[in-house]
Amino acid sequence: MRFGMLKGLLAVVLIAFAGNTSAHHSQGMFVETPVWVTGIIVRYRPADPHAMIELREPQPGGADRKWIIEGPRRGRLELILQDNGGIRADQILKVGDRISVCGFALRKDWDPKRMYADWPPEQDRFVHGRVLVMPDGRLQSWGPYGAIDNCVRKSDAARLRR
Repeated sequence: MRFGMLKGLLAVVLIAFAGNTSAHHSQGMFVETPVWVTGIIVRYRPADPHAMIELREPQPGGADRKWIIEGPRRGRLELILQDNGGIRADQILKVGDRISVCGFALRKDWDPKRMYADWPPEQDRFVHGRVLVMPDGRLQSWGPYGAIDNCVRKSDAARLRR
């Protein structure tokens, strides 16, 4: 009897964690070569599972390109906000801000639509943002994925807020 209850409990625990495991991801999902994007924020959501930014990158003589930038999970975002003087999540970034992002694209075998159906990217325009260049020009460490050294040049080091 006791063994049966233990098996049942174990099954419930495994099922509960299975949803979280498949919804979350790791460093291995992203390529190692950084992508730099500059654009205007048209949508920003500072919520779980990750903060999300939609950028419009102006194109000379053509339509803007849409980028989806994944950011930190809520706990990491709260630490970033504390490091910025305890500001609110809607104060660090706003719709209309012009920012630059250094991030890492998903490997070809990962589809962001299965993670973020409500944030559909255009083809190959989904990156996990590692470093943001804020509207005031300072650098802000943003997400945890990707080597920060690949995004920050030696001349940038003094402007980086971790």
